[in-house]
Amino acid sequence: MITGKIKLVFILFILGGINFSSMGQSIAVENSFSTSSTASEDIANSSDYQRSNNITYLYSSNDEKPSIPVKAKKNIGNNKKNTVYCSSSASNNKLEWITGVVIGPFSNISNGTAYSDFSDLEIRLFPGTESEVVLTPGYSGSSEKEFWRIWIDFNNDGNFDEVNELVYKADNIKNSHRGIISIPSFASGKARMRISMKKNDPPSPCKSFDNGEVEDYTVDFGNDNKKSISQDKLYLELFPNPAKNIINIRLDSNHKYVNLTIYNERGAVVKTIKTKSPEYKLYLYDFEKGTYYMEANNGTLNISKQFVVK
Repeated sequence: MITGKIKLVFILFILGGINFSSMGQSIAVENSFSTSSTASEDIANSSDYQRSNNITYLYSSNDEKPSIPVKAKKNIGNNKKNTVYCSSSASNNKLEWITGVVIGPFSNISNGTAYSDFSDLEIRLFPGTESEVVLTPGYSGSSEKEFWRIWIDFNNDGNFDEVNELVYKADNIKNSHRGIISIPSFASGKARMRISMKKNDPPSPCKSFDNGEVEDYTVDFGNDNKKSISQDKLYLELFPNPAKNIINIRLDSNHKYVNLTIYNERGAVVKTIKTKSPEYKLYLYDFEKGTYYMEANNGTLNISKQFVVK
């Protein structure tokens, strides 16, 4: 779990027709808010970035960047057959909406609607583990206090009524923020995830409300039974970091093959590697200076690390 402070983060997305411009050392956020993980924020050394429709992203220079976006998989065999889910939406999304969702290595950028069905996109999470969440609202005008909730329908009964199905909450927050969600060890198969953002007070999973947005996703827990894989973790070590010409990659020795994918700060894939060796040297002569993210995946487990080329 995260202890200490939640830091506001800058999510940099390169989209056609959107230009970011630095607005200097200004910041406009609510100084008091609460989440399920912590109850304070670090707004020191932050820069304010805006785009033409007044969506504000914040970056703390002391902060680690959130996990880099990974191309979402199309959902096949989603949840139980013919499961009908309770409905929820906002009646007005012209003032605020959900514009960015980052959960672990998954990322999705969207325009504001009252309800967005992204259930054809899968978010890979693992039972018994924790994943970082970065949520970003969009505004047509000034930022407002938002209340966030994330539910997962673990038993696939079409609602989110069970106590353990509320996996994340954050209250009285303006602009981007991040936190942690914990996946119980009993989770298995696939399930529906619902993310709701509502102005001024908490949303309910199966009710409509005035201002905000609701988005649905599919979660793949990476197993087909009740057995937890929380004890089986993938290991990834990168050194030296920062690196100049060569970076050493150290992996577990008990995996047949590991796929390595390297992303730049814009989320573009710059290199893929398939290796069965626990030690690998990556030559950086073709890499530009900057920050990169490496994801290791053995088909069941994955882990991401950041490295810098100097």
